[in-house]
Amino acid sequence: MILPGNYKINTVSIISTEGRKQIDLTAIYTQLNIFESIMTNCITGYLTVTDTYNLISGKNYALPIMGNEIIYIEAELPAYYIMNEKDEWVMGAPNVITYYGRVFDIKNLTLINEGAQNYEIHFCSEEMILSENLKISQSYKDKPFSDILTSIFNDNFKNTISSYEFERTLNNHTVVMPNWNPLKAINWLASRSVSAAHKTTPFFFYQSLYNDGSIVDRQNNFGNHTNTSSSKYWFLSLDEMIAMWDGDVRKTIFYAPANNNSTYKSTDPESYMRFSNALNYEVTHSFDTLANTSSGMYASRMVTHDITTKSYKETNYTYEAEFQKYKYHVDNAGFFTGVKNSQGKTFSSPDYCDTHTMMTSSGTYETPNYLDTISYSRINRLQSLNTYRLNLLVPGDGLTEPGDLIEFKMRSLEVGDNGKTYDEFYNGKYLVNSIRHMFTRKEYKMTLDCSKESLNKEVRGYTASA
Repeated sequence: MILPGNYKINTVSIISTEGRKQIDLTAIYTQLNIFESIMTNCITGYLTVTDTYNLISGKNYALPIMGNEIIYIEAELPAYYIMNEKDEWVMGAPNVITYYGRVFDIKNLTLINEGAQNYEIHFCSEEMILSENLKISQSYKDKPFSDILTSIFNDNFKNTISSYEFERTLNNHTVVMPNWNPLKAINWLASRSVSAAHKTTPFFFYQSLYNDGSIVDRQNNFGNHTNTSSSKYWFLSLDEMIAMWDGDVRKTIFYAPANNNSTYKSTDPESYMRFSNALNYEVTHSFDTLANTSSGMYASRMVTHDITTKSYKETNYTYEAEFQKYKYHVDNAGFFTGVKNSQGKTFSSPDYCDTHTMMTSSGTYETPNYLDTISYSRINRLQSLNTYRLNLLVPGDGLTEPGDLIEFKMRSLEVGDNGKTYDEFYNGKYLVNSIRHMFTRKEYKMTLDCSKESLNKEVRGYTASA
């Protein structure tokens, strides 16, 4: 029987390279949490252990655990029936995750009794720790940012066991890295990158737990695949994340009370639907017109200084104009920019004064930095992406990754239509920002932090009656 939340931990081991000692914690862990996000560079997590052997510092079984030990996790995640290209329900391939990290802390150590203690073993990907020990003081001449990023990644993380896929960027640049660590340098490059395929920003550099083993978009992306670990590093623009799905989604998630009288049928859609039924949901952020106004999301101005001609240029931006510039959006319609106020204007009226002003340089004639076309667009899209957010608690599926598109069927509270009415605006597609994987002794669940920079349906203003 295929049940949501089923999984099998094959091993959770701590390995010390000093003396080549290894401790298998599979039998004594109580909870395993793994975090991944498009907003963070590397995977992190912690393992909660009930220890009766004093593994941290005892003399009989201990490594001891003092930091930078390897943690190895191997888990078999549930396979269930999915729809294939012929619209047939077939068994999906089982997914096995293999992850190598490094221990960096022991937290919340508490004594249960004289012979037992609880504590958390915190870990992260090795690249996160390694980056703090390395510095880059090097110039890169006349290269796209994606090539510079690849050089930094391969030169400093040459022994990485993760696969990677990087999107090609527009324009050649000459930069000097001023004694920065690798991840700081990579994040700086991401903040200034423009997609070669889509001519847009922003970019994200992050690591995912799963690895499908292939380059998703071979025309626009390049990378390297390894079978040593299931994890993968990504360098992608928001538009590429959306374009990869070509109007489709990873999965559709709905929220409905479970039918206790039904049985699991492994040859029809019901097993898939059981995995797609959210256990709970919470809208964590809705429109905040005050924050969006002060950040310049609705209306903004950029003042660009040209050091060569000793001149400056002012460019005004409005939300509606920026929204129309982008071909790809998470959902269908732009955000509502406000009911008209007492002056007969919305938040993005062109004759309003800009609520946020940026000043930047265009660089020199020989080495332009293109910031006049990057800075505001990046701020606008990141702020838009933070406007509508929700958390979904779902059964672990072994498929969903940060950067995926999902569809959430959010029920409306309106009475009627036998519960088939969905919310007009919160219902629809979302981008998965981050995932918390929670493995207990009994089940596997995920918390998805999702957001959208567009709505399912256009909101139209109204005119109050006299």
